Amino acid sequence: MRARLKASLPSPAALFIGAPLWGLVMMLSAVAVLYVRGSLLWRADWLLLAIYFAGAMIGYALALPVSRFCGLGRRLETRFAATFFSLTLFTTGMTAFIFAMQYRAFYAQWHDPFMTVHWVLQFIFTSGAAVVHYVALGLRLYLPIGIVALFATSAIMARRMR
Repeated sequence: MRARLKASLPSPAALFIGAPLWGLVMMLSAVAVLYVRGSLLWRADWLLLAIYFAGAMIGYALALPVSRFCGLGRRLETRFAATFFSLTLFTTGMTAFIFAMQYRAFYAQWHDPFMTVHWVLQFIFTSGAAVVHYVALGLRLYLPIGIVALFATSAIMARRMR
């Protein structure tokens, strides 16, 4: 188990080059969809684009060792599936988390004092509402460019993994 964990750690170059590149591709996917819809307002959308970039970048950094751990020594199809699943899960999960924290920060001015029962409930329901909004509206910004990039990146990473 210890050897598998050690072998699944990616090189610093893979993290420091791959994570920003993945973040940039996911952000450009959002830019393309917003531009085509005619709803790209550069001043208002910088925060949204930063959330997509940061979520994808952090998601990639978390997905890489997980996919390597699950796929090392396995067949190509299994490595592809592990990479595809972990990139999808961590990219969308981290983006949803960052979106929820930004949403929570906006509504915090109307919430009760920290760590009261009402504050905990407000935190849970505000974060939950943000995640629902992200799933309902935000996942669309990954289509079609993000899904194509996901397939291509998963295929490349599966082939490079042994």
